Amino acid sequence: MLGETASADHEAAARYPETLKRIVEKGGYTEQQIFNVDETGLFWKRMPTRTYLSHNETTQHGYTVSKDRLTLLLGGNAKGDFNVKPMLVYRSPNPRALKGHSQQSLPVIWRANKKAWITKALFEEWFSTCFCPAVEQYCKRKNIAYKALLILDNAPGHPITLGQFNESVKVTFLPPNTTSLIQPMDQAIIGTFKAYYLRETFQQAIAKTTDDHPISLVQFWKNYNIKNAIDNIANAWQKVSENNMRAGWKFIMPHCANNLRDLPAQIQHVIEEITDMGINKLGMEDLDAENVKEMIESHSEELINEDLLNLDQHCAFVDEDDDDEQPSRNKKSDFSNKDFEEIFSMVETLKQKVMDADPNTDRSTRIRREMDSIFLPYEQIYEQRKMVKPAQTTLMQFFDMDK
Repeated sequence: MLGETASADHEAAARYPETLKRIVEKGGYTEQQIFNVDETGLFWKRMPTRTYLSHNETTQHGYTVSKDRLTLLLGGNAKGDFNVKPMLVYRSPNPRALKGHSQQSLPVIWRANKKAWITKALFEEWFSTCFCPAVEQYCKRKNIAYKALLILDNAPGHPITLGQFNESVKVTFLPPNTTSLIQPMDQAIIGTFKAYYLRETFQQAIAKTTDDHPISLVQFWKNYNIKNAIDNIANAWQKVSENNMRAGWKFIMPHCANNLRDLPAQIQHVIEEITDMGINKLGMEDLDAENVKEMIESHSEELINEDLLNLDQHCAFVDEDDDDEQPSRNKKSDFSNKDFEEIFSMVETLKQKVMDADPNTDRSTRIRREMDSIFLPYEQIYEQRKMVKPAQTTLMQFFDMDK
């Protein structure tokens, strides 16, 4: 990050807020309708180096689990009240830890390719089938016009033609070499999330080593898998608050971040929490705040070619995918559209029965509203599925091409 900042175009960064202001005024966008997203790597099974878990890490076929990286796409709006559901790209489409779990029900948008990278095709698919529908639903909830401004950096995976995919969503790009200086997600929002992720992992370790049937910390870390990481990612992202998100916009939309707590100071507070948990709850006597900070910052490091080669060899040697032709007995088949439609029909019949039978109109009306609220998640899944289904074939074709 220091290298990026040193080589950044400070003059272009200083001019951009005025450019953005003109775009916002011309389009009539509010803070709720202005978004930024960015990719980031996460070494999901990595511990600070001054812990015996890190020291005792085993190497298999030149591969160490602390170098197993996934890619996340994180973002939200300038208002700070809408965090986009994270997209997670992993190197394996069906890791064993997800056996028996519906990938559609995960708290992340699950995607996979051999390099765990977000490609142009994958970003386009995410934009059309995930981001735009989610923003449209958000605008409906807030009773505002469905239009949005998406601000992106010039990463290779961001197609310049993206704005042609949806007439309601305008896409604009930051000037080259300004990302580290002014991109909202890069202004410690992602750093805050990564600190929260490590804190979630430590809290999970404490819970597993102190419950009614405790296991050792070594055993906890041995058992820690990609499903645990997904849960901790979701929890950590949920902890990134409205104020956290607004603070990231301080350079390109300063009014969004007025009087908000400085994010680096908040990260330092979380680092101190993690250090205290490690020393006093998990027996990590050599741990200190500087080592925790180094570990959080290490997620930005690039894997060298040797690391990538070792990873490929490890994947070839260890069968991590669940390729069984027979479905697991413990795994329920996913809802079909027909199932949803039958449920909705029965719910409508039940609601009508309540209205007909209950003489208390206020009570029956309240129960109908509560039933609508209870079944709303099913309705949202059903609507999203109808929109996403045509694009799934394209994504599968993309995976086939990547092989």
